[in-house]
Amino acid sequence: MAFGLFLNSFPYFILSMAFVWDHLRYGRKHALSVMTATVALHTLLVIILTYSMTPEAFNRIKLPIEIGYMCLIIALLGWIVRFKMTRLLFIAFFVKHIADFTLSITRVLTTLLFPEQPFVAFGLHFNMVHLVLLCFVFPLMLWFIRRTMRKLYMVESSIWRSLWLVPPCFIR
Repeated sequence: MAFGLFLNSFPYFILSMAFVWDHLRYGRKHALSVMTATVALHTLLVIILTYSMTPEAFNRIKLPIEIGYMCLIIALLGWIVRFKMTRLLFIAFFVKHIADFTLSITRVLTTLLFPEQPFVAFGLHFNMVHLVLLCFVFPLMLWFIRRTMRKLYMVESSIWRSLWLVPPCFIR
């Protein structure tokens, strides 16, 4: 479960950083250590809560935990990157969409490839499929971000006052 939770966050942090590698306040090592520590703490918190609570109680607090984690990610991006908050919000929500889409495809592929196995989120089969899928999706998204998206966020314009609102409008 720990590997699955880590795999669910860390690659997407790296994608977020692909936008801003050249605009870090404290350097890449600092950014990577902050990202790694944040993902590790989130993973530990979710594991502790999963095993110390009933599934029903955990499901009730799952959404507030994820919202808090997203707010923490945005705050950390604001701390380690020299960008205005509207651009950071756009990046955070854009990468969240990539993560959600990849996880949705992973769920579907896991149930199709292993129909005899009961579906377990962050179980062995799920993690294997997610890892293989990331091997394809991650390089493509990294290429897209470096090639196209980095040009977008470098544009100085008043459009950022409203452009950052587009990705959150599509969160499920």
